[in-house]
Amino acid sequence: MIDYTYKWIKPGSRLANLDNKLSDISSAVRTLSQPPAAPPPGVPPAASNGVAPPPGVSAESLWLNAFRDYSSGKDELSMMEFNDYLKYFPSAENAASAQYYMGRLYGRAKQYDEAVQAFDAVLERYPDNSKTPDALYGKADAMLHAGHRAEAATEFKDFLTRFPTHSLAINAKQALSELGTSGRVRPTPPPAH
Repeated sequence: MIDYTYKWIKPGSRLANLDNKLSDISSAVRTLSQPPAAPPPGVPPAASNGVAPPPGVSAESLWLNAFRDYSSGKDELSMMEFNDYLKYFPSAENAASAQYYMGRLYGRAKQYDEAVQAFDAVLERYPDNSKTPDALYGKADAMLHAGHRAEAATEFKDFLTRFPTHSLAINAKQALSELGTSGRVRPTPPPAH
């Protein structure tokens, strides 16, 4: 015969502990299934590409970590961080610099074709920023190291035309000289009327 009497569960018993854990899990599931609160009015979205950064990740902290790791030679880690920066904050203040440093990292790894692409991305996505001259020079230098001599010469000449007084102009002229090309750049003719 089956006993249908209910027994009182002692507060310290295993069954009471399981009941408490089940209650905690149920509460956590309800909390996690609720949509996040909307940001206060006037706060811009974190990313303009619709990809939200993980909780607790800000543009400033990600940038500082990436640059610190780049500066200390942690190339793989900084590459991931710069990539994340561009994924989550593609139009933030340091986006052009993050793209530029990715080009430098590819150059350090002797992946020159990838470096050219990264520097090209700076020039295409962020054409008017402080890293434009460095990216153009970096592209030319990466092309030279990749063995694309004629293309490198063209880019070095473009660099000298656009940034003749830049600190890297001397290096560009020397590279052109080593390529057997004059470091002199013809002035751009005035537009015809």
